[in-house]
Amino acid sequence: MTYEFEYLMHLVSVSAIGLPFELPKKELCWRRLFDLASEQAVFALAAAAARPVWNTLEVTLRQEVRAHLYSAIMAEETRTKAVWELMSWFQNEDIPFALLKGMGLAALYKTPELREYGDVDIYTGRKFENRALALLQRHGVSITKRNPAQHESAGYHSDIGEIELHAYLFREEDRKLWFGRSEKYTGAIEPFICQTIDEKHRIPVLSVQNNAEFLCLHFIKHFIREGISIRNIVDLGLFLQEYGKEVNFDRLWELLTSLRYDGIIQTALNICVDYFHMDASRFIGYNEMDSETIHLFMDDTEQGGYLGANERLERSRSAKAYEGVAFSGSEVAKGSKKWKKRRIFWERVYAAMPNRNELRRKYKYVRNCDWLLPIAWANHLISGSLRVVRATVSKANVKNERSSNERVTLFRRLGIM
Repeated sequence: MTYEFEYLMHLVSVSAIGLPFELPKKELCWRRLFDLASEQAVFALAAAAARPVWNTLEVTLRQEVRAHLYSAIMAEETRTKAVWELMSWFQNEDIPFALLKGMGLAALYKTPELREYGDVDIYTGRKFENRALALLQRHGVSITKRNPAQHESAGYHSDIGEIELHAYLFREEDRKLWFGRSEKYTGAIEPFICQTIDEKHRIPVLSVQNNAEFLCLHFIKHFIREGISIRNIVDLGLFLQEYGKEVNFDRLWELLTSLRYDGIIQTALNICVDYFHMDASRFIGYNEMDSETIHLFMDDTEQGGYLGANERLERSRSAKAYEGVAFSGSEVAKGSKKWKKRRIFWERVYAAMPNRNELRRKYKYVRNCDWLLPIAWANHLISGSLRVVRATVSKANVKNERSSNERVTLFRRLGIM
């Protein structure tokens, strides 16, 4: 773990729990810090930290930071207003929904406006999925019903950006293969509750227990398949710290232990205590992990970037290695083969033949020019083919292989393999 990454964690703790801001205690590469902050979706924090040394930075770096920050701030203000409007659409139509992650978790931060969020995730369940789709389409959201392989429909709104409408919390393979091994996992998500943000705003969210289980399983899913970010770790810690008295930790740990995922969450909570100065006494059932496992976990987080974006292929390999060991020969795995084949079939069909709304969402230049759709479709096919070629070529890359093996080593230390 580099000092830049360690200092970035300090900055996150300033915005998350209100620790006093400190200048770097060692020599720091500011460009590296900004790159990490951009990868981890906490760019505004790094920009704020640079104020005392702003005039000492390279002119080109200052220009880049200023441009990035200005566009991010303007976009975030517009997005926030648009998200409140979006929620009012659902409320006016009496469609029950819960906002997953995002704003609901940002409210737990001492400085919520510095908790950037990506796409907007809305859960309605299967029962209200079609009504919600129709509602979003009426309000100009480019969205179509999910393909059978997925658990959510992906859409785009000009002010909000990416929107995901969830019929399920996890895709079928995860629900039955990964989490279905535990009798404690029910996938229950009702009733919804409302979380107060300020005097004017309340957000529908999952109930506390369901939210705790969802956040843990969501964290685990991303960690194994791709990797997680600093923000994922802090979100989880802040939620369990804030609602610790309402969470049934006995049930939560029983669920995680039965799935052999307790080591992942214990390590994340250790990081929250050691690096983000959260209160360990609020995490009932908290156990200390060894320092080497914690350091490996943090190295993995730094190297992977946001949700493993820097090492997609290597992380895919380690996830396959995990599934091969964890589910080999099990009845659940045997039964899941038909789901996996069906998922792969539909993913390939939808990947090769996206509809016009998907192309508009992906390529900005066709949003108001339908005559450019054939060009966008050709671009889509070419870029997809190039990704396959790069993945095939990089299979021979020794560095990629080593990175994948390091993740498998970490998985073994966490007790999931």
